[in-house]
Amino acid sequence: MLIILAGLLSGCGGGSGGGTTAGIGGTGQIASGTITGFGSIFVNGIEFLDIDTATCTIDDSDNTGNCQANLQLGMVVEVTGTVNGTTGNATQVIFDSDVEGAVAGVSMLNPGDIKRTFTVLNTAVQIDSASTKFSGGIAFDTLANDDVVEISGFFDNTGVLQATYVEGKGSLTLGVTQAEIKGIVSAAPAAGAGIGDSFVISGASNITVTIAAGADLGDMPGGIVSNGTLVEVRGTLTSPTTLSANRIEPEDTAIGSDGDDISIEGLITDFVSQSNFRVDGQLVDATTATLNPTTLQLGNGAKVEVEGTISGTTLIADDVEARGNDIKVEATVDAVDAGASTVTVRFFNNTLVIQVDSQTQLEDRTGAVSNMTLSDINVAGGDFLEIGGFVGTGGNVIASELRRDSSANAGDDILQGPVDSWNPGSDVTVLGITFFQDINTEFEDEKEAGISSAAFYNALSTGRNIKVRDDIAADGVADEMDLEN
Repeated sequence: MLIILAGLLSGCGGGSGGGTTAGIGGTGQIASGTITGFGSIFVNGIEFLDIDTATCTIDDSDNTGNCQANLQLGMVVEVTGTVNGTTGNATQVIFDSDVEGAVAGVSMLNPGDIKRTFTVLNTAVQIDSASTKFSGGIAFDTLANDDVVEISGFFDNTGVLQATYVEGKGSLTLGVTQAEIKGIVSAAPAAGAGIGDSFVISGASNITVTIAAGADLGDMPGGIVSNGTLVEVRGTLTSPTTLSANRIEPEDTAIGSDGDDISIEGLITDFVSQSNFRVDGQLVDATTATLNPTTLQLGNGAKVEVEGTISGTTLIADDVEARGNDIKVEATVDAVDAGASTVTVRFFNNTLVIQVDSQTQLEDRTGAVSNMTLSDINVAGGDFLEIGGFVGTGGNVIASELRRDSSANAGDDILQGPVDSWNPGSDVTVLGITFFQDINTEFEDEKEAGISSAAFYNALSTGRNIKVRDDIAADGVADEMDLEN
């Protein structure tokens, strides 16, 4: 039930209740994914212009005419319109968060942690210090129990919500704090639940909902809530696991309609074969699709973007492109070529060129600019870059995310990627960058720290992902080498 529910909900991130996500008469073009840039908005590499003239719904509220001002990097949105190459004109923009409520069971923050876990209304959530975007006065390292948050992201195959955006909404006050949850109705009266009745949002959540006097049930068929229905519930928290609902509406997981051109970003779930898997809840058939890179391994948990056409309820994919962060780079900038859309970083006496494309999410942590471009990166000042990406066709590294910080905040050099070659007891080469070892180099694998140098090298194979750390006084000698899963 947990996995089925996650599959249903994962298609709701950019959608809204009541079937409002349909395309334009069978010829619509719809992009569903995270916002990666502004100026207009960038979603799945498409720059949608003049979005403030589009119909805009944010958490079921009409924001038409003021859309961009209320959107944030990392939000998963659904944009309908017309697209010509890498630009488009939006006719509809929808953002609908996945869950809103109080944080519980947040994991302790230990030195070096890049991920934390917690629950919101019994929904398991994971945040990442590099890729999750925060607003509303909270941050990765300050998030605490009883913080009220709104979350957008993608459900993985185990039902965990991998958060791309977290917004603080204050602190928990029972009877006052507003909450939102989506899920399947169970334990309702046989004739359906109405005002004063209770039911359970089942699956991962098991949240008890009581329908308050005056609640808006206008979108529910017959004005009642029936078992087995996928719904979105809004209301007030009366305890950590009970909610007094003031609005309930059916949740529509469909993206587009027959014949629509679709671009969808998300995590692969329910993988059976290349012809049968889901991305953000949408059923995909990629039998004849072009894979980028050609070595892309499809499977549960892989983050991809799929482009194709809806046929019935299935997205027939033309292209499937990796959008994950198997590659991690933390180093000082060496050069920027805005014309070629590349940045070069330095590892001691070696350099690595990284490609930036229209889907790369750029973020400035210096506070100097709000909408960063490559031209804002200060080479002379030695900006420190943190990059997540993947290896594209041809072996070039493509950035999914790029963040810059000042040289004053520079950290250790880090390179994570596939191994090219190695010499046991001496050195290892990753993405063309060679790191040497000495008697102080530490070795780890994904299960334990403190393995031997011999065990590390014995576990290597060409293409195996490893992470190498060279401390802040970078000298080309690895302080730590880790085997990655």
